[in-house]
Amino acid sequence: VGRVWDVVISDNRMPRFNANDALTLTREIAPNVPFIVVSGTLTEEDAVEAMRAGANDFVTKDNLHRLAPAIEREMVEARRRMEQQRIAAALAESQQRLRQAQKLEAVGRLATGVADEFNNLLTAILSYTDLLLRGFHDDDPCRGDAEGIKRLASRGGHIVEQLLAFSGRQMGQRVRLNLNQVVQESLGVLQDLT
Repeated sequence: VGRVWDVVISDNRMPRFNANDALTLTREIAPNVPFIVVSGTLTEEDAVEAMRAGANDFVTKDNLHRLAPAIEREMVEARRRMEQQRIAAALAESQQRLRQAQKLEAVGRLATGVADEFNNLLTAILSYTDLLLRGFHDDDPCRGDAEGIKRLASRGGHIVEQLLAFSGRQMGQRVRLNLNQVVQESLGVLQDLT
């Protein structure tokens, strides 16, 4: 259907078709469009059945002066319902964004806590490594291992900075990396582990 109607007015009884059939089709195509039943033979039972099925109003043909006010009233109500649905959808979307923001805030707090704890460990590792390096001569074979520990701990410090930047506690900075150097350092550590 290219265009949805403003209102549907249906006779109650038509050849091989009735208002309830029309109402069922209308609700499938345009569930929020007001539906008014008009009939010259409308009984109270027919009216009740139509209203239970979802008709918005009914008018008998001997009271057609009620039709225009009924149409006007139902169109106003339809606009009100559509506005309520739009507001409800906007509220649901806002609530979803708020939940996402709260999740990100929680992740940020967690990242801050992890970064602080990790930073404390790295500070201790760097301090002990500096003490070790003071005890080694330049030609000592263990000096390279201690320098490797210091480099890795320093890289861990950069990871802490990134976590703090992610959590919003510290502004992130762009840093140029020599990818070959990073890979070589990682390979050196991995070879020492095997």
